[in-house]
Amino acid sequence: MKKIFTIVFAVFFLHFETAFSAGSDWHEDKSKGAKARLIASFYQDASGTKKLIAGIHFKLGDGWKIYGNDAGGIGMPPSLDFSASKNFAKENIVWPKAEAGEEKIGDETIKFVFYKNEVVLPIEVELQDLAQATELTVKLDYGLCKDVCIPVSENFTLKVSDEIDQESLAEIQKFLEKKITATKEVTTQTKPESKPMFTLLYAILLAIFGGAILNIMPCVLPVLSIKLISVIKHSNAPIARIRFAFLATICGILSCFFAFAILATIIKFTGNSLGWGLQFQNPYFLISLIVILVLFLGNLLKYQN
Repeated sequence: MKKIFTIVFAVFFLHFETAFSAGSDWHEDKSKGAKARLIASFYQDASGTKKLIAGIHFKLGDGWKIYGNDAGGIGMPPSLDFSASKNFAKENIVWPKAEAGEEKIGDETIKFVFYKNEVVLPIEVELQDLAQATELTVKLDYGLCKDVCIPVSENFTLKVSDEIDQESLAEIQKFLEKKITATKEVTTQTKPESKPMFTLLYAILLAIFGGAILNIMPCVLPVLSIKLISVIKHSNAPIARIRFAFLATICGILSCFFAFAILATIIKFTGNSLGWGLQFQNPYFLISLIVILVLFLGNLLKYQN
């Protein structure tokens, strides 16, 4: 049954792995003062030329602000690095109109511009080849300020679909003077229809292979030993009771994984992100795992007598 669940899990994620999106997930800084995401869409200008425009969409908390491109030398305006993008040539930030402010430092009054509440920084993107697939990878650095300024660094990755995304264009249009909202579909170079990369049979074979690897991992071996010992202990039990025990185990495993999936989905819908596996880079966590595995081993050795 574990193999069946692995197959379902693999098919679900392989199905969505190649999906395109018009916007990345929201990234919220540690101070909870702001969150940002990357949005992008193709459009056609007045002459019918296909173009790509992106935007960094900021939502700022009460009292928080970010500086514009004329910060007077006292702030850290957003800076972008597209160097890791695919099919990318160059970018141009079109700074939207900002609020004006001033701050007196000693006898000098410094004037600056800033954004608060919500803003999108429109970015005109020039590609190397309009017929090729585009993936934007952006490193964003900016200063988030309230009583003090906090440096924030975020990374976004976004596969851009050839289809026009009216919602993203509308968000960008709010902070852009020139007209970009498109009513016509973007015409692209016709490409032969390709078959899905992952067939169901391939997914099943991959799931079985992944399940085999999973069951020989050191962290799983103690659990398999405990299960085997439990089966041996109940070798004289009625068949119906053994079947019920296996069914209860299966339902418990599936319930736990579905609970984890629901929790991860809820966290994502709230605009946050959830990572897993980083704890294995912590030496104290690894030492704790080693101690637990040694205790498991000592407990299993008594069954050899």
